[in-house]
Amino acid sequence: MSGHLIPIISKWIERSIYDPGDSDDVYLLKRIHWVSLHVAIFLVSTIIPLSLILHIPKWTVMGIVYVGFHFTQLIVFHKIRRGIEWFGLVTQLFHVIFAFVMVMITGGILHSGGAVFIGMIGPLYALVYPGRRRAIMMLIFYLFTVISAAILQPFIPPYPPITPVINLFMFVNQFSVVVVVNFFTLRYLSLIHISEPTRPY
Repeated sequence: MSGHLIPIISKWIERSIYDPGDSDDVYLLKRIHWVSLHVAIFLVSTIIPLSLILHIPKWTVMGIVYVGFHFTQLIVFHKIRRGIEWFGLVTQLFHVIFAFVMVMITGGILHSGGAVFIGMIGPLYALVYPGRRRAIMMLIFYLFTVISAAILQPFIPPYPPITPVINLFMFVNQFSVVVVVNFFTLRYLSLIHISEPTRPY
């Protein structure tokens, strides 16, 4: 199934992001970024109606911010088709900062439904890009936000709409979303390496 879908996906991505001046490495990064944006939007969009049903307005707002950020990136990236390194860096920083803010406004690490896991996308996504220094710096930044949130935990009041049952449910959900996004990003990367040439000719 995957083998049949890859050529179709590749043609669609080529029409959306390819620039004649792209090297193989740059084009590969652009493809990964394009796919990961779509996967993230699809997965997080499902959380917005869920948060409305559960009457958790802060999750609804943060979900809209998350989807809005990625959708805006899709539009801008499609128009510019250059600067993938900067697009990647902005995306990595966004996830770390977004996770920290969400943890802070929804009761801290222990009561935020696993929002802290969202920040993991930053350093993990940085591994896709060349240069180990960026990934290490992103990991340090992420760990700094997690440790800071842990230190501040005693001073953050719980967010009443998030009951223990909802907290547990969303903890599993948030963790699953992060794992799925990273899994399919890396899976797509591995399929590219074993399929046709990276760049269209």
